[in-house]
Amino acid sequence: MANIRRGRVSSVCLILLVWTSGAAAENPDPDQVIEGYLEAIGGRQALEAIQDRTLKGKLSAFGMPGTMELHEKRPNKMHQFIDMGMARIEVWFDGEKGYRNDPMQGAGPFTDEDTEEAKANYVIAPLANYRERGLKARYVETANVGERPAHVVELTDPRGKAVRFYFDSVSHEIVKLVAPLPAREGTGEQEIALSDYREVAGVKFPFKLVRTTPTMTVEIEIDSIEVNRGLDDALFRTPAQLGTPARNAPHP
Repeated sequence: MANIRRGRVSSVCLILLVWTSGAAAENPDPDQVIEGYLEAIGGRQALEAIQDRTLKGKLSAFGMPGTMELHEKRPNKMHQFIDMGMARIEVWFDGEKGYRNDPMQGAGPFTDEDTEEAKANYVIAPLANYRERGLKARYVETANVGERPAHVVELTDPRGKAVRFYFDSVSHEIVKLVAPLPAREGTGEQEIALSDYREVAGVKFPFKLVRTTPTMTVEIEIDSIEVNRGLDDALFRTPAQLGTPARNAPHP
């Protein structure tokens, strides 16, 4: 009887070992998923060749149409201008200091939290050097986005902030990401859907983005993307630094 029991236990252990080994084998390596994405959109060499990027397009929020213009320069410089007609928003970040001119949130320099987030926001190809930036990758699950499965990989930065990326299992492109809201927007998460990838200078970029938060949905359609224009650093300095008025400043 003891031998029979031991045999049953051994059989159960063997079944569990086979099952758990098979389950582990089904989960792709998160680093390989990210490498597959980088290769699919153009490869590291093409990505690293892009030093600055300018995007122009249309957006819609709260049923109101508008336009947007975004300038980015490695590693994390940014200048954004959004024109919603009655409301105009302009944001600058020169890599160290930032400034926001927003009729809803007021005008003024970045808070410490804004600055921390902007410094961590590597532009153009944020996943190309994720290891060097200290981000830890973890495979989460396979989940459907629309009708197609996607590999979900979570990347956590040294601050403990985690972002979940959804990589299409066929195209390997990022089709969705879920991230914490910026500090100025409160607590909770934002979801960004990415689609309509097109090639620019050997790299595929999404030309349609839909950002959803607990309070609003913003749809963005990119009209044009230009790269390596040699953007001057002065473009990213605040009006206070340059002694010039912001574009949404009241007209005299």
